Amino acid sequence: MRKRNVPESVILVVSMLLFSTALNGAVGDQKPGAAVKAAPVKPQYPTYNPGWQYVKFTTATETTSFLNGATQNAPSEFRIASVGTQQGGVIYHVFYRPGLVAKPNPLWKVKRVDTPGQVKQFLDSQTGLSFRVCGASTPNKPLMFFIFYRNTGQPAASWGWKLSETIEDANKFVNHESPYTQPIADVEVATAANKFYIFYKTGAGAPWGWVRRETPESATQILNNGTGGPPHKINVARIGAIADPSYTIFYIFYQNQ
Repeated sequence: MRKRNVPESVILVVSMLLFSTALNGAVGDQKPGAAVKAAPVKPQYPTYNPGWQYVKFTTATETTSFLNGATQNAPSEFRIASVGTQQGGVIYHVFYRPGLVAKPNPLWKVKRVDTPGQVKQFLDSQTGLSFRVCGASTPNKPLMFFIFYRNTGQPAASWGWKLSETIEDANKFVNHESPYTQPIADVEVATAANKFYIFYKTGAGAPWGWVRRETPESATQILNNGTGGPPHKINVARIGAIADPSYTIFYIFYQNQ
């Protein structure tokens, strides 16, 4: 029998029909006119950046709203350094790590007091307290403190406080260097009127270092292991701020661990 050459166009049509049949079989039996179900699309989630970031506010209410997730997920960690202005206001510098939780439970609150003794009294009167303390000084109010807090079920603790006139004295105290011999387990540092107010718990603790920066951006770089900071990742930090006529000085205390 004599062989015939099949036109290429016929081969192409047959191939397409076979492909269509195989595709329908892979999807499953379909009723006439039924649409073929598309494969589910995997959602694309934004990249999570756990590094330190910076934002500032001009009221304690705005600051608390941010901590409670009003504009984005609540921070997983944060530090606040506040300074007073010549106009009588307060600027709250917030250094924070972004979080994955929309709102903390319980929510953060804020309390204002006027003396370091009142700060200690409040801290000692609360059970299960997680808190941050910052201070400020204005022409009409030479000394005030803001306690951002929430009750988290942590054990109650007894706090003391110490006034240091210089960063060098503050550093000696938190590291129990001469003339200070009492070991310090934990500290919160608030700055006001160019002074350092240290709220502390006694006990064994890791040593502290400190670094000075003159912009919030450079302070954030230090927290993220930028040039001029410690060679290791900073997991524990306390930040104070002192207002200069032309800029704000940030003092970052960090643990050598």
